[in-house]
Amino acid sequence: MNRKKLVTMVALALALVLLAASAMAETYYVKTNNGGSVSIRYQPDSSLAKMAYLGYGTAVNVLYFQGSWACITYDGQTLDGESHYGDAWIPSKYLVSEKPAPYTPSSGGSGSGSSGGGLNALFNMGKQVTPYTVKVRPTRNSGVVNVRWAPSKQCTLLRAYPADTELTVIAELGTDWFQVMDPNDNTIVGFLNKAYIVK
Repeated sequence: MNRKKLVTMVALALALVLLAASAMAETYYVKTNNGGSVSIRYQPDSSLAKMAYLGYGTAVNVLYFQGSWACITYDGQTLDGESHYGDAWIPSKYLVSEKPAPYTPSSGGSGSGSSGGGLNALFNMGKQVTPYTVKVRPTRNSGVVNVRWAPSKQCTLLRAYPADTELTVIAELGTDWFQVMDPNDNTIVGFLNKAYIVK
């Protein structure tokens, strides 16, 4: 058997195993006390590298639990910009079996460095718009633009995007922030400062 054929057979076998595991998986949802995102990792160890972030309310397929971690399937981009299809790990304390209600920032804030009242004021200024496409514009050609879980530069980073990446604006908050969605990964819905986009 030649090497190419062997590699193909191994890849097909792995795909079948992953499909079978996904069929047996249970659906859970990401839920945090502050409405923020949760990092997932390559291994069940918080000291190891982060793979990606999952936003509040994201549905995940749980394959099994191991101690305080849950093994899930993840099909999406990593923080390094690579595509990943396979296992990932998330702390089980951030998973619930029923889809959580939309998060509303409390008056106590999120502990992110911005007051709850300030964030509430921004959320209350939000205006739904007919979705339209924009491109991100870093201040440096080699830089990236950060999308965050709430409209504050101190809030949790969801993902960093390089120049000219297209995002979809779904709401406008005052004069400085837009709520955006990644058209290639609908688990990413966050906030982007208006200074870093081009219509």
